Amino acid sequence: MKERLKNISGQDLITFFDNLLDFIIILDNEGNIIYTNPAVFLCLGYSFDELTAMHIIDLYPEDRKTEANDLLHDMLTKKHFIGDMPFVTKTGNLIPVETKITQSLWDGKLLPISISRDVTPRVKAESALTESERRLSTLMSNLPGLAYRCKNNHNWTMEVVSDGCLELTGYKPSDLINDNVIPYCDIVHPDDVERIRKDSQKTFGTKKPFELTFRIITKSGEVKWVWEQGIGVFSKTGKLVALEGFITDVTEQKMLELQLNRENKLLKYNIKNSYKFCDIVGRSDAMQQVFDIILQAANSDANVIIYGESGTGKELAARAIHKMGSRHTNRFVPVNCGAIPEHLIESEFFGYKKGAFTGANSDKPGYLDIAEGGTLFLDEIGEINLNLQVKLLRAIEGSGYTPVGSNEVKIPSVRIIAATNKSLKRLIKSGAMREDFFYRIHIIPLSLPPLRERKEDIPLLVYHFLKQETDKNINVNSQNIIDAIQNYDWPGNVRELQNVVQRYVTLNKIDFMDISSTETDDFQQIPENIDFNRFDEKPLQSFVDDVEKKVIQSLLEKHRWRRRDVSNILDINYRTLLRKIKKHGLSSPKL
Repeated sequence: MKERLKNISGQDLITFFDNLLDFIIILDNEGNIIYTNPAVFLCLGYSFDELTAMHIIDLYPEDRKTEANDLLHDMLTKKHFIGDMPFVTKTGNLIPVETKITQSLWDGKLLPISISRDVTPRVKAESALTESERRLSTLMSNLPGLAYRCKNNHNWTMEVVSDGCLELTGYKPSDLINDNVIPYCDIVHPDDVERIRKDSQKTFGTKKPFELTFRIITKSGEVKWVWEQGIGVFSKTGKLVALEGFITDVTEQKMLELQLNRENKLLKYNIKNSYKFCDIVGRSDAMQQVFDIILQAANSDANVIIYGESGTGKELAARAIHKMGSRHTNRFVPVNCGAIPEHLIESEFFGYKKGAFTGANSDKPGYLDIAEGGTLFLDEIGEINLNLQVKLLRAIEGSGYTPVGSNEVKIPSVRIIAATNKSLKRLIKSGAMREDFFYRIHIIPLSLPPLRERKEDIPLLVYHFLKQETDKNINVNSQNIIDAIQNYDWPGNVRELQNVVQRYVTLNKIDFMDISSTETDDFQQIPENIDFNRFDEKPLQSFVDDVEKKVIQSLLEKHRWRRRDVSNILDINYRTLLRKIKKHGLSSPKL
């Protein structure tokens, strides 16, 4: 067959056709195929011999044979022809092709030559474009807001407006396009026009997207708050020619925001003119600053760290943040990190499954489970060991935690409020706290002032505690009593003041005898009942243990068994103090 073609067209033509990617098919005057280039049989799956034994009609789909016959007629009778009908592969698949027919005279014979090109990419692109246009049309028709394109002119003349315009403004899209009924700028509330012009002009210079919140007046005269997000369209020379964007109704959210702002201002006013806020008593400038930070923290869901000396009311501040925040309907779970035994700390925080260890007779939720959706208050956060810091960090960063004895990973939704009377930065330097853990909890810091720095609040606190203790009218107006209270430094802060008031109610006198000593005074005396003459009869360690026991016992009795205060005075870890108390067999007196 190729030999026949050589006689017609010559070897050079065959070589040319054989190297084309387009489909080349040469027919005789009856429509029989006498030659195809390799691109045809490679794509359709037939061999060269199979193709040259076929009629051109055989390459078209069965359901389009009539159309194929008409196409064949055009091929055989017209000198030039362009058609668009798919080929069928040997396996029955359809390949969209665009066919051009020309007729050439070879050795006195006028033969049709079909040149076809696979247009699958074009067909797919057209199909995708059609589907994209359909989706865009559907989206534009069903958007709850208004999508637009407008000219950059004084009236912001609309060129394209979505169907959501009617629901948002009361005007039909055709009313706004080209200012047919009303210019869009006339819909904007008069009090907001100049502001949004200035705000938008600032953004246009940066060629960045812009966001605006303003009021519009609908066709019925209703005032609505809307939020607009858009971007400028610029020419090649950098000139702003149009705006494209989306406008949606935010009236409900804006009204709620305005209401919250009013309530917030009213709340601040009431706090400033009152002496009590969420069980926290104080009218001093220092406490007003604390109240402001509490309100700001309550409006956020970020983690909070509260700094303050022992007795300043760190847990009260944490409870206030929780009570005023969005999680107030869920639990506030306080945890004293220094009071949990080392071997139980992981199971206490993350819970455990039945059978996880000896004594685990049933599933037990951990603090993170109990506080789910609410607030976890970690008092004395500096007492948490490095191992738990890593696991807590993973849990609150979104990687979750696993209860002891379980393979289930739980992702908590918990707000962390931590508190400490130590310098966390100093703990980082000493290696007792991870830096990444510190930055995760140290987002909103709140420092509570010691009572000695807000003595103007002391009369309010005394009055508050007296009301809690008794309904009787107790006279605390004596100048001696007032001077004694005001001149004392209150190392135990508000908690110590409360204890003094409780003793006053019971004993009818102000008694600082067992709390007026400073930390230095505590070490000026060595317990007197140690026999130093017996060093030759007992090992040195025994005398050291005796001294340690007497010192700890003396301080515990002096400070009414407030272990946390004693550990601070001795400058030792709280757990270390608990171990020494157990070692020496010390126990608090039964009341």
